[in-house]
Amino acid sequence: MTNSTAPSPVSDPRLHSDHWRVGDPAVWLVCDLVPVLGAAPFQEITGTVAPTVPRHGNWVSRSTLPGEPDGAPTGAWSVDVFHTDPHCQPCARALQDTRTELTESCERYWAQWSPRAHRRFTELRSHIDWTSIDGVPRGTFTADADVPDWLREATAGALIGRADTAVASSLLLAWANAPIPWPSLLAAHPGEVAVPTGDAAARRQATWPEIAEASETIEAAGRTAYLDVCLEIDQDGGLLLEPNAVGIHGLDTSHGGVDDLDARVTDILSIESDWRGIWETG
Repeated sequence: MTNSTAPSPVSDPRLHSDHWRVGDPAVWLVCDLVPVLGAAPFQEITGTVAPTVPRHGNWVSRSTLPGEPDGAPTGAWSVDVFHTDPHCQPCARALQDTRTELTESCERYWAQWSPRAHRRFTELRSHIDWTSIDGVPRGTFTADADVPDWLREATAGALIGRADTAVASSLLLAWANAPIPWPSLLAAHPGEVAVPTGDAAARRQATWPEIAEASETIEAAGRTAYLDVCLEIDQDGGLLLEPNAVGIHGLDTSHGGVDDLDARVTDILSIESDWRGIWETG
């Protein structure tokens, strides 16, 4: 008769307490929760096993990684550890399987965007003319960029985010937070730049009609509204505007006098503003 209270066997030998010894050479595979644009599917950090390595399932807390080199990636979410000794067959097999799994998972993620979307993203990124303004790279779509003229003119010098500094998990062309009248521009040029709809809109804190109304309310009060937005390529290759926040341009809340406006915008968005007069909508 089997004792029903006996612990079930651990299928992965790496989870046995006697599999690891202090000082064992090891490698950690580190990746993000969501793939990052332009980044490798994972990074490998070598080191030795520390005296205490708190494990949760088959991953270790990144804050306890031993031998972590300078300049290691930050913000990593998933970490797994393996012996580097090729004689440890369980680790050797698991390391190869995990490398393959993470690579294929990353490929599946980016395959959500069509080949046309990837081609257009690459083309448009190469048609942004970047210049430094007060030490911050600012961009303008060139005359050859495949974007509407009104979009090129509205965003001239207002695009933010070089490709080598992007940390996006989408086909992000650039950010913008200048006082660009997005609601009126999109209304005047329907279908040329999309906004989140359906499930994508449902995951956000405010809908586009609410954001547009909030912006118009700020303008009607004699203030200048601005939207913090991401300009992206959608999965089919179209232009997509992802609003992150609504704000009042040049507002110094320490001077007061905006309580009524703050209340009206908060009522429209069902979101409380922060001390800067910004409503996070993303």
